Amino acid sequence: MADAVISVATEEAVRPLVDSIATQLGYIWNYKTNFDNLKKQVQKLQDRRVALEHSITEARRQGDDIEQHVVNWLESVEKINEEATKIIDDNNRANMLCFKNVCPDLKKRYQHSKKASVKAMEVSELEKEGNFDKVSYCTPPKETWHPSSKPFEDFESRRSTVENILNELRNPNVNMVGVYGMGGIGKTTLAKEVGKQAEEQRLFDEVVFVEVSEKPDTRKIQGAIADKLGLEFREETESGRARKLCERLKKESKILLILDNIWKGIDLEIVGIPFRNEHRDCKLLLTARVIEILSNDMDCRNNFPVGNLDEKEAWDLFKTAAGACIEQHGLQLLASEVAKRCGGLPIAIVTIAKALKDKQEHEWKNALRELKRPSSENLVGSVTAEAYSCIRLSYNQLNSDELKSTFLLCSIMGFTSNASVEELLRYGTGLSLFRTVYTMEEARNKVGTLVKKLRDSSLLLDTSDSKWFSIHDVVRDVGRAIAFKDHNKFTVIDDVIPREWKDKNMLKQCTSISLHDISELPNMELYCPLLHFLYMKGKNENSKIPDNFFVGIPNLRVLHLINLELSPHPPSLGCLVNLQTLCLNCSWLSDIGFITNIKDLEILVLSCNTIEQLPTEIGQLTQLRVLDLSKCYRLEIVPPSIISKLTQLEELYLDYGFGNWHVEGLDNESGNASLDELKHLSQLTTLQIRIRDHKMVPNGLFSQQLQRYKICIGSIDRWDCISKYGTSKTLKLKSDDSIVLEDGVVTQLKGIEELCIDGRQSVKNALYELCSDGFPQLKHFDIRNNPDLVCIVDSSKKWELSCDAFPLLETLSLKKLINLEKICHGQLTPNSLCRLKTVNVDRCENLKNVFSLSIAKHLSQLQDISVSNCNNMEDIFTIGRRNDINSNEEIDRVVSDQLHSLSLSTLPKLRSFCSEAEVLASTSNEIILEDIPMPLFDGKVQLPKLKTLKLHQISYLSSKKIFWRVSLISRSFPT
Repeated sequence: MADAVISVATEEAVRPLVDSIATQLGYIWNYKTNFDNLKKQVQKLQDRRVALEHSITEARRQGDDIEQHVVNWLESVEKINEEATKIIDDNNRANMLCFKNVCPDLKKRYQHSKKASVKAMEVSELEKEGNFDKVSYCTPPKETWHPSSKPFEDFESRRSTVENILNELRNPNVNMVGVYGMGGIGKTTLAKEVGKQAEEQRLFDEVVFVEVSEKPDTRKIQGAIADKLGLEFREETESGRARKLCERLKKESKILLILDNIWKGIDLEIVGIPFRNEHRDCKLLLTARVIEILSNDMDCRNNFPVGNLDEKEAWDLFKTAAGACIEQHGLQLLASEVAKRCGGLPIAIVTIAKALKDKQEHEWKNALRELKRPSSENLVGSVTAEAYSCIRLSYNQLNSDELKSTFLLCSIMGFTSNASVEELLRYGTGLSLFRTVYTMEEARNKVGTLVKKLRDSSLLLDTSDSKWFSIHDVVRDVGRAIAFKDHNKFTVIDDVIPREWKDKNMLKQCTSISLHDISELPNMELYCPLLHFLYMKGKNENSKIPDNFFVGIPNLRVLHLINLELSPHPPSLGCLVNLQTLCLNCSWLSDIGFITNIKDLEILVLSCNTIEQLPTEIGQLTQLRVLDLSKCYRLEIVPPSIISKLTQLEELYLDYGFGNWHVEGLDNESGNASLDELKHLSQLTTLQIRIRDHKMVPNGLFSQQLQRYKICIGSIDRWDCISKYGTSKTLKLKSDDSIVLEDGVVTQLKGIEELCIDGRQSVKNALYELCSDGFPQLKHFDIRNNPDLVCIVDSSKKWELSCDAFPLLETLSLKKLINLEKICHGQLTPNSLCRLKTVNVDRCENLKNVFSLSIAKHLSQLQDISVSNCNNMEDIFTIGRRNDINSNEEIDRVVSDQLHSLSLSTLPKLRSFCSEAEVLASTSNEIILEDIPMPLFDGKVQLPKLKTLKLHQISYLSSKKIFWRVSLISRSFPT
């Protein structure tokens, strides 16, 4: 029995040793198998990565942010791929024979095979970790409560109303609060101030502002709320969307919905808004023009009136809008009388004051006379005669017919809160509104000037994006009334054509007709011999146009059709021989042969998903100045000899999906035109284009006369072609072939504002080799994946810097530049980098600091710094060698007055924010610390405006101390 026990014990003791020996010998026997398995696992990982990147591309196209663990996984994939590739390459280069290449070298086989086996297991594990349920999350945009140029006017009457509303919203027994007052009184501004203060005081977890408008659309209201909450609907029906929205709103513990400008009762259940007992903490703030809508239609019992400003408040507002001219020219008494005639109505006060600003005394007297005789007309939309009189006077004060016509055109375009300046340009050009302009570029500058003048006159509202204009609904209604009364311009926003259309005498006088959301057109010939402008938008894509509809409008100059059935198109379209501007937005368009009759057409915009080949008939439009195909997403073929015939073309917009141009000298299997055809367009000043292969680019393709361009060259994803900055001069290059830069693509283009360079293109000194004049217009610079780049700006003795470097640059993004040693080297001129606001640095392995202190002196506008995955980064700012600093130079402070966001991640060697500094002064709103040693800011650093500080995985050993993981979120940290 004892012998048996000893035998078993011996066997158990020996087994691990035997297993270990077998494992070690297995590395030798399975040498080839292990490497085959490694390659197989690497390929599986690559397949998983590619699939994931497709999901990421789609998520980014939707504007979503990518989950950090997904980003970390991709970085791990990149790192492990490099390691696996090195193991495979080392094995391929190694000599696996010994004894004069007669016998296999077992030791080397063992070593290489073991590395392959271990790495294959790591790759396999990482591949399994890449099976993510979701890769992104939606970050809804923050509400902009008041434009910076028009802050809330803090009048006592308004301030007390805001405070009273907030007190009601704090009351747990109150679910709905109403605000009412006449058009232009300031209800929207007041409601936004309530929302702003409710957000700042943290009365609610979410505050959502939605403009309802005169013709409420349930789907649009649902969509607006969903957008603010980051909710994406998959339901098609309104009821299905309502259920989804209701479920989402119930998940918010405390939420305020501001429904602005309601004209009639809204069924909250149909929209999907839980209310009262269904969700006690979902509260509503409503604004309307009359109290009956609130009290009767919405059963709102807590309603606050917004009245006219009292005399003092009105006069203060008037003086602010009119400026110093009142005092300078002794107009106080006259101006006071004018202000009183505005009746305390803010929109009237502002428009009148700005209209009379810097005008002569006789003009003020004439204005007062007109205001004393207001129109007695009752206007649709509850615009009072007083308001009409004030806005009409402001319109009369516009100093040119050109400006007045532009305002009226804006009025009939303003169907929603924002309208397109580009469409305004194209409509106005077709109508010949803009005098003394001869090119589209001149017209574009003219429109920009006119829109600014109308904003300065308060007839248009300020917008955050210059591509759009906005108009107050009261001003819009007055504008439409003026257009109808004085110029026979007719606007309909409804689902049916009114009966008045049967009055042919009225139609005979019409010069402009706008039909919005029309479900049915009358089966009649539209007889309008004076009609120049026609806009028609169907309620759905099945709205049909009668065959003879266009026969009676032979002088039409501008036609825009949206959501109307155009396949087949009505034959009478061919009668519009005088068209100058034609815009067709439709889901299906099979034939545009009718355009051959429109010989003088100058602007053609096609937005159609079914166009796969550019119609050859377009080649006959030899007077065409603008061809916009940017929304023809399925365009695959542009036949030869069409573009080259359009010799008058000034603007060409092609969809980013199209890029398969024919290369001269090769078989034209694609049937596409070559880029050489663009050289025939001697008038071209605007170009939007994508070229998939840089080898397609002929020498001297891009003319120096290009004023506006968006050009993408190389294997760039369609959605990555879109500029997120909205610049007018954008170039994006992606290629590992230095020929792209050697051919002078960058130098051919004048005044680049946004430049993205991706790939190995043999550039070591970015500024010197790409642009010798310092990129004087560049605002956004993104350079990545170039292992050759050593420096961005080198002003040392090797390269002499004779100009300002990046004087207008606002954002600088550097990614995966593994040999980048310095961003800036040497001294810079005073205006270099002086407008830089954002710096992003990622995976720049050789970079030890971001900027030296001597460079930091230039960065007075710097607001955001993000540095991540830089394994050798030691300091963000560094003083450098003492002899680099002038003896009189103040070195005791890092100038970071504007810095409000700092993010540092995975910087294992980071020692401090700034070497040799002593104090951190800040009023931060958010700090997130992970794996952070506290001496990070052991230096003289002043960050008075810092709002967000994010630190992640920054650790090092100091005096043999180990810093433990710290998680801290704080609203502020002490000085």
